[in-house]
Amino acid sequence: MRKDRPTIFLPALLLLLALTLASCTPAIRVSRLQPAPYNRAAMLANISIAPFTGPGADTITRRVEEIISGIRVDGKTFFSVRVKGGLPYGRRDDRAVVHGRTGGYGLLSGMVTRSRCSVEHYTQERTRCIESKNNGTGRECVRWSRYNVDCFKSTAEFGLSLQLREKKSAEVVYRLYPYGTKSASACNSEPRSQNAAGRDFKNRLNSIFGIDKRYGYLRCEYRTGENLLASAINSALVKAEKKLRNDIAPHYVTVRLELMVSEEGIESEEAKQGLKEGLEFAKNMRMLKAGQRWRQA
Repeated sequence: MRKDRPTIFLPALLLLLALTLASCTPAIRVSRLQPAPYNRAAMLANISIAPFTGPGADTITRRVEEIISGIRVDGKTFFSVRVKGGLPYGRRDDRAVVHGRTGGYGLLSGMVTRSRCSVEHYTQERTRCIESKNNGTGRECVRWSRYNVDCFKSTAEFGLSLQLREKKSAEVVYRLYPYGTKSASACNSEPRSQNAAGRDFKNRLNSIFGIDKRYGYLRCEYRTGENLLASAINSALVKAEKKLRNDIAPHYVTVRLELMVSEEGIESEEAKQGLKEGLEFAKNMRMLKAGQRWRQA
């Protein structure tokens, strides 16, 4: 008897699942233009960028200028941008009249708050076989030895501070603090108890991480050739680009719209039938047909 129970209950479960899916309100996904969360910043059609301060500031200033000038809505440039001391507004594309807006002036300033790479020494415990025997199918380890090795972890950090002011009132209308980090590590293969090997590994630290102070701060380059600080900078700027695009300019988002299924208030039988037929088309993602049927109804 017990073996038959799954057979008895399976049709009931399938029926319940079908009813549940059928009762879900049909919906479609559409794209719509979302207003900028920081509306006062979005009102500034013309933005002047003051040169940033801090390590590598010139490069960061250019990157930020590229990010803001690259913001487009419906294929049109949204901000007219210039760097102070550079070319005038409207030097590219259609920036003289930006996205239908001619007024509103803002000043963007910023500084590099963190740009460094630190190296941390630590030890890592490992094991190795020091005695083995043949067990008939192969060699089996019967004695293990524990030992420590020298390891170094290099961590690059980069941070920015941005603020956008409305020129007329000098009021800050937007702030952003993007931050990026990148780490890498390497360990010696020899036990640290072997002093000669340990000293040699530490002497080769420069070739592993490429530490130098030519720019006044530690710069780390991993043995694969990856510049860790450059990766941290890029990570921070990617975050800044995404935030700026979604914070200070309108942008498209995909939303889920539930379709009307109730016949309440509909008196015409023809219109009721049109509603039902349109919903069937919508459930099968034939939205053009659904729209035509609803329009007829």
